[in-house]
Amino acid sequence: MQVAGASSTSPDLVKAGTLFPYSGSLGIYKCPADRKTQGGLPTTRSMSMSCWLNPIGTPWSGIMRIYKKQTEITQPGPSDLWVLMDENPDTINDAYLVCDPSSTTSWEDIPASYHGNAGGIVFADGHAESRKWTDPAILAKSGISVGMPSLQAPSYKDLRWLQSHSTVHR
Repeated sequence: MQVAGASSTSPDLVKAGTLFPYSGSLGIYKCPADRKTQGGLPTTRSMSMSCWLNPIGTPWSGIMRIYKKQTEITQPGPSDLWVLMDENPDTINDAYLVCDPSSTTSWEDIPASYHGNAGGIVFADGHAESRKWTDPAILAKSGISVGMPSLQAPSYKDLRWLQSHSTVHR
């Protein structure tokens, strides 16, 4: 049985993941700017994968498109569909970042902003970018919780951007 919190500090769990054999490097799973520790040990991961890429399950699976093969990434196209992203150290709780396309005003999980209010994003075509965020819900440095409301009224620009780069309606 795992000790509570041990999953966030165990490199063995990252090594047991299905993607690790392709890279063989623990370093690609955690951004050096993420200084989070658990029980005095550094956490092993700050990157999360989109919940729409071959998930175990998601409540919106009948409504939104799920991508199981690279050839299915047509809407949005590979240059617009994000795959991996820096996740805020306070919301990272599993292997994927949830962007709820049905939410109009709140974040399920929150992107990281420890690079001058920006975070790294990798897209399905292989390119990466640094995305500058403006929503105070993303920029908050502590006290973040799942389901945190976006404070960026009235346009919710950051939330809408991430939703439009995550999936589409079936």
